[in-house]
Amino acid sequence: MDTYDVVVLGGGSAGETVATTVARGGKSVAVVEQKLLGGECPYFACMPSKAMLHSAEIRHRIAGAPAHGAVSRPLSLDEGKLAYRAAAARRHEIADRLDDSAHARELRALGVALDEERLALTTLGPLDRRNLPRELLHH
Repeated sequence: MDTYDVVVLGGGSAGETVATTVARGGKSVAVVEQKLLGGECPYFACMPSKAMLHSAEIRHRIAGAPAHGAVSRPLSLDEGKLAYRAAAARRHEIADRLDDSAHARELRALGVALDEERLALTTLGPLDRRNLPRELLHH
């Protein structure tokens, strides 16, 4: 029977922080995550948004290069719509990397057990997932 000092429900950024802190403190810990380890930020929210902002910042800096003495004459920039399409393509490239294996490797290296089946638990208390009634689990 697998037993843990702590079972973390959700492997987002907060869940990862709790799991790593508990594991480094010498306790046994398992993480149950229904979707991707790392949460929304790397795949859908923060990282794709920051990719768009970074592209806009680069464009802004290029436009201001002459005023900063970086070039002797204005540089030619694409039309705004074309630049936006390029930035959106880069955002999609970043967001399409829906691979949480690096997160899994880091947690496993600390001894954290991961719920391979990505089951969501709907009860509290001492848990052993092999002995939980099926009605307590949903996919």
